[in-house]
Order: sequence, then structure tokens, then C-alpha cells
Amino acid sequence: MNHGSESAPSEDVSSEVVNEQPVQYPVGRSGAAWQFPVILLSAAAIAVAVYLHRERQSVPVDPAAHLAAARVALDQGGLDEAAEWLVKAESHLPDHPGLYADYHLLVADHRARVVSPVRSSPPELAAQVADAYARAVADGATLGHERRLVLAESLAASGDASGALAGLDELVAELPSDSRFRASAVDLRQELQQEVVERMVREGAPAARIQAALQSLLSEDVGVEVDAWAVGLDARLRLETGDLHGLANALVFEMRRLEGRIADVEDPMISVDWAGLWVLLGHAYRDELLLSGRAMECYQVALGQLGAEGSVAVEASLSLAGLEIADARLELRPVEHAAALDAAFSHYTKALSIQESGLGQRASAEIGMALVEVLRDDHLSAIGYLENAGATLVASGPSLGSTRAAILDELVLVALEGAERADAGVLQGQGIEAVGLCDSVVEYAGFVARFSDDAGTRRRGLELVAEAREKSAGLILLPHLGDDDPRVERAVAVVPVDVRLEVARRFAAAAAAMDEVELDMAGDDPDRFRAIWHAATLHDKAGAVEPSLARYLRFVESQSAESSLWPEAVYRIAAAHHSMRALGEAEASYRRLLEGMAGGRDEVSEFTTRAKVGLARVLMEQGGESAIPEAESLLNGVLSGTAGDAIEPSVPEYRDALLQLVRLLARADRWNEVAGRGDEWLQRYEDDPRWGEVAVRTGRGFLRHADEVGASETGSSVDPALAVAREIERNRALAMASIRLGEAVERLGGRAVEGLDPFESRLLRAAYVDRAVVADRRGDLVEAIRLHRETERRFAGEPVAIIALVMMADVADRAGDAGTAEAATDRARKRLQHLHRNGDSIIDGIEGLGPELVFGPTDETLRRWISAFPPGVPSGMGIATGREGDAP
Repeated sequence: MNHGSESAPSEDVSSEVVNEQPVQYPVGRSGAAWQFPVILLSAAAIAVAVYLHRERQSVPVDPAAHLAAARVALDQGGLDEAAEWLVKAESHLPDHPGLYADYHLLVADHRARVVSPVRSSPPELAAQVADAYARAVADGATLGHERRLVLAESLAASGDASGALAGLDELVAELPSDSRFRASAVDLRQELQQEVVERMVREGAPAARIQAALQSLLSEDVGVEVDAWAVGLDARLRLETGDLHGLANALVFEMRRLEGRIADVEDPMISVDWAGLWVLLGHAYRDELLLSGRAMECYQVALGQLGAEGSVAVEASLSLAGLEIADARLELRPVEHAAALDAAFSHYTKALSIQESGLGQRASAEIGMALVEVLRDDHLSAIGYLENAGATLVASGPSLGSTRAAILDELVLVALEGAERADAGVLQGQGIEAVGLCDSVVEYAGFVARFSDDAGTRRRGLELVAEAREKSAGLILLPHLGDDDPRVERAVAVVPVDVRLEVARRFAAAAAAMDEVELDMAGDDPDRFRAIWHAATLHDKAGAVEPSLARYLRFVESQSAESSLWPEAVYRIAAAHHSMRALGEAEASYRRLLEGMAGGRDEVSEFTTRAKVGLARVLMEQGGESAIPEAESLLNGVLSGTAGDAIEPSVPEYRDALLQLVRLLARADRWNEVAGRGDEWLQRYEDDPRWGEVAVRTGRGFLRHADEVGASETGSSVDPALAVAREIERNRALAMASIRLGEAVERLGGRAVEGLDPFESRLLRAAYVDRAVVADRRGDLVEAIRLHRETERRFAGEPVAIIALVMMADVADRAGDAGTAEAATDRARKRLQHLHRNGDSIIDGIEGLGPELVFGPTDETLRRWISAFPPGVPSGMGIATGREGDAP
């Protein structure tokens, strides 16, 4: 027997096979009549028990005999009996420590027999067997060859492959060639070595390490199945590492050698993955020799003649699909091109239908289907398949190992190709179709930004998002603005509100993408300032003034005044301050730009001109003794520049400068100049949405000019010829006023009321009133009454209707039409009283219409009439007072 120096704690071996039930004793009733006899009998029984116990203690127990009996029972297959003997021996082992080694060896053998076969036992039970043998060795036991083989099996089954291989290496080295255990030990070692190699492959170990482990396995004779597996793995490693030289020929040779080995063995139970080897041969023909036809034949043999199943069938289908797509790219005939794409799609569909396909293979199939749809220009379907592939890859997590990165790269490449094809289609499409293609570019680029691990590629994806969003916004604006910048003043007038909101959303999305691009750049990246600039312009076009201003300021800080973009950046800063009503900052920025461009730089710059117009506007808004003259000087300088800085009237800056000059002259009551400059503007820019505003200003300019000419015709000393000339000029001015005001009513009145901004609404009402005033001035009182009546009906319920009624009464009274005058007066009085009852003030209502509506005699007539008919005064008193003293 083997002896150990340490005593071991007792082990409950019987718990595996023995379940003892506690003894239940009956409980009887006690009674005084029979207690004494029972006591006597109990005392006698106790005495006998004590005697017998002493006799038993005197007999020595030998646990070695129990262990021997356990061994006999175990050898005879009596597992339960062996367990009982081990239980009996266990309690006496502390007195016999030299028996621990034999005891734990028996326990290990017993556990090995219980879970037999050990190699396929559950890991937790196999671990118990290995622990028991390790305990026996620790107690001094020596394991023979058979037990060492069982120990290796238990370690392998429990997951300790390295421990099992270490033990097997020692065992195989010791076993003679004729040992009955050698073949089993060698087979187990090769099996474990194969599992180690396969695990290395799954975990993405370097190919060199895998090759070294594979060569170690093949250093001794291996079975046909392992040999075939090794041939396939070696070929796959060479394909992955690009070691392709001679691969196809070598693989053909190895496959023939395997056929010879199988023929020599003549074992029908041998299983070789011939379909997998044919697929690998197809890869070799495809990648090394570029023989796509031979490769397709190999894949078809694997799928057809060899009936490939599972992942091999998926791999063959994916490979066939890839070759079909390659043929489709080269095929110029439409029918053959479409047929190749259809074939590829069917192979991808088959790959997805195979239940054994892995997550990586499913993702590859979905990416391939997306590529087919990209080549068909069905971008919505392609994006759907990419979404599915992305979801599959996200769900797979790290389980795909190193193949995940390759599949992600494949997805990114397909997304980039889809973005390029969709973007190319934008140039050929129109309207909503082109906008839809831009949206497809955004979707494709989103995949690139989400799934690319390369910083440069991810940046390109974000840039594509920004470009496509910006381009789609431009396409939506095209019917309204043409190629004009969306930041031009007239955009507010010509672009519907819902369109402006959608366009702003797209510009904002583009700006967010460019902000992300800029954040991803290093601080010293030379392209960073361009990203800042692009983001600033996109925020600006989206109407986000403060974000754009912040980025323009950053850009100007990073660039010198010599930069080509510096003038526009400074102008945009000034315009942003101007839009936020920060007039002081706007003036400073405009002047900074003009001063910076006045040196050695070329004066002919659109932003120099814009800065002059912008500065003039700021000065007009600020007012002041010197501001208006300087503003006029700036505008005239733009309109009549020298040969060095002259601009054509077709240039937008000329148009804006002339418009601002018309507005400035109107503020200064220089009516003849307003009429002249306004008429010039109207003749040049008939398609401008601000045409109605300028027509009203011009018509009013002619009207007021006519009044000024008429007022100068006083005194008997006036030269008759001059008086005739003045009358001709007055009639001409009134005729022009009638034309321009009529055109303004037609242009502004033809638009929906909700399509006019508040300023345009006031102008429309002013044009209506002024038309009738012009007719009155021309002496056509009937036409004046008709036009006043039209104004009252068009704007019934508004203060302007009361104005029209008051003036109608005045004209009718002078025309001798008492009925019309009385009716107009009555309606005006009633509407005035109605406004008063509602708490409205006619004076406030009229003043709220702005200076464009009432001026001169009209204002005077209205106020006299309100004095004659004050709101709240009984009607009889008002009428009497009005008719006798202050009749209009």
C-alpha cells in the first residue's frame, strides 16, 4: 500500500449511492398502573446494552479490509457495494493515515466508473474525477498508464485542454509502441490538439501561431479525417494571409492524396468534408489564378454533386453570388447584365434560407443583396438590406471575432458605392425624384459614418451627409429661387413658409454633420478651417444666426485678411449682427471689411459691394444728421462706380443698392427722385418679389411729385409757358401714378392674404386708397368714387374701410352726388360707432397702418371728419354739426 504523511478530511462517498432513512420510534401513552414494571425492564435492557458495547469496542476494526472489499466490488462492477465499503472505511481512516492514498484512489476509480465514458461526461462530473485523482497523487498514490489516460480524459472533458495535453505528452513519451493504451492516448492528444487549433481560429489568433500549432499536430501520423481537416485549414489560412502562390495545384495534389489514403484504408466510417475542400479549391482558382469560370464549377460541384450543407453550402452560395456580380459589372448587354444580377440575388437568397448559416454569413448575404440592388439603382431596397445587415452585426457583438471587421468593411464599401451611384443619379433626376436620391445618399453615408473604423472614411461619410442635405435643400428651393443663395432678402417673399421650414431642417442636419466632422479633426489639421467655414455657412442658410456667427468668428480668427474667404466671412459676421439688431457691431464689421478691402486688394468684390449696401442700411436705421447723407453716398457709389469698381445692373448687389436708395429717398420726401429711381428699378427687375413694394413707393412718388408741381402753380406772374409745362408734368406724374398703383394692386392683391407679410399688407391698402386719390386729382370723380367703394368692400371691417368711406363722401359731396355722400357718411359713422363699442380706437387703428397709408389732404380730411362725428356722440348731433360747419 501507498502511504501519505498527511491525514485527509473525511469524504462523504456514500452520498452518491446510499440514502439512509432515520428510524422512527412509536410513541406510547404513559400510565401510573404500569410505570414501575417498565422501569425495571428498561434498566435491565440498558445494562445488557452497556455490556455488549464494551465487548464490541474490544474488537479492532481494519479499514484496509474494507478498502480491499471495495476494490473487489468495484472490479466486479458493484458500484453501490463498493460505495458502502468506502463509507465503512472512511470513519476509521484518521487512525490509519497511510491508507488515504488507497482510499482516494478508490474514490477516483469509483467516480470514473460512475460517469463512464469520462470523455463525454458533463464538465462538472469530469472535474470531480480529475480532482479525485489529483487528491490521490497528493496523498502519495502513483497512477499507472490507464489511470493517467483516464485523468487526461477527465481534464479534457472538464475544459482543461492544456492540462490534458501536458499529461498526454508525458504519457505518450513513456508508453512503448506495443502498449494497448498508446493508440488511445495518441488519438486523444490529436483530438485535443485539433480542438486547440480550432479555438485559435475562432478567436482570431495570428495565422503564424495557428500554422505552428497545426504543424505540431501533423508531426506524427494522423488519421485520414484529421489529415483532411488539416489540408482544408492550411488552405484557408493561406487564402486569408494572401499566400496564394501554387495554392491551387497544391490543393489538387492534397485532395488526390487523400483519395488514395481513403482507398487504402477501405473504412466506410471515414468522413471527409469533400464539399468544403471543393469550395476552398474554388477560392484558390478565383484568388490565385483569377479563373472565375473554374471557380464557379468548383462551387457548383460542392452544391450539386456533393450536396454541401450548412455553413459550407452558405459559403459556396455567397462565393457564386460574388462571381455573378463581378460578371454583371463587366457585362455591357442589358439583358445579360440583369440576368447575372438575378442569379447573384438568388444565390444570396439561398444562403439566407439555410438555417445553419451563421450571423456573419447572414450579414454577408444581406450586404450582397444590398449590392445587387445598388447596381439595379433600387436604393430604397438596398438601404433596407443594409439596415438588416447592420442590425445583425450589432446583435452578433464580439462573437464573430476577426471576421466582423472584414464584414463591416464590406458593408461600408457597398454603402459608399450606393452613395456614389445615388449622387450621380441626382444630376439626371429632377424635382422630388432628385431630392429622394439625395435622401438615399444620406442613408448610405450614415452607414459609412456608423460602421467604419477608419477615421478618414468616417469623415467622408459625414461629409457626404452634409453635401447631400445641402444639395437636397437647394433642389427644393430651385423652383422658387433658381440658383440664388437662400440667404438673399427676396427669399422670404418668394419661398412658402412650409418650404422654408423643410429647407431649414435640411440645412441644420447638414450643419450638424459638418460640426461632427470638425470635432473629429485634430487641432492642427490643415483642413479644419474649411470644416468650420462649411459648418458656418450651413448654419447660416438654416437661419441659425448665433451658431453661424460663432463659427464665422472662429474662422476669421484662424485666417489672415489675405485669405480668399476672409471678405465673405467678415460680411457674414456683419450681416449676422445686423439681423440681430446689434447695429453698432454690424456697423463696425461692415467698416472693417471696407477698410480691409481698400488697401492693395481688388475693390471689385461682391462682398465689398454688399458691405456698402449693408452699411447704408444700418446708417438708415440708426438715423442721425450725418448718417443719411453717408448712406446715400454709399448707395450712389455702388450704382455709379468708376471703371475700376463698376458693377452691372444685372448683378444682385446693384439691384439691392437701387432698392435701398428708393427707400432712403422716400424717407427724405424726395418724391421726384423716388419716382425716377423707382421706375428704373421696376423696369429692370420685373420678376423680383419686391416689385409690389417698389410699385407702391413709385406710384406714391409720382402722386406726391404731382402735388408738389401743382402747388408751385400760384401767382399771376407765372410764365404761361412754364405753367403749361408744369401742367403737362403734373398730368404725366398722375398718369404714371395711376399705372404704377394699379400694377401694385394687381401684383400684391393677386396673392393670398396670408402670403403677405405685415408690411406688404399695409402697402396693399395704401395702393387701394391712393388709386382713388389719383383719380380724384385727375378730376375723374366718378372713378374716384368707384375706387373708394371697391376699397371699402375689399377691406370691410377694417379701419381702412372707414377711410375709404370718408373720402368717398368727400368726393361725392364735391361731385354734387348728395345721396352717395350721405350714404357713405352714414356707413362710416356706423362703422366708427361699431369700432368704438368694441373698444377699438379709430385713431390708433389708422396710425397703426403706418405712414404708407394716409398723408396730406387725406389725413386732414379724415381727422376733420372724426372731429365732426366723434365716437359715442348721438347721431343727430354729429350729423348736424358735420353738415353745417365741417362737411367733408
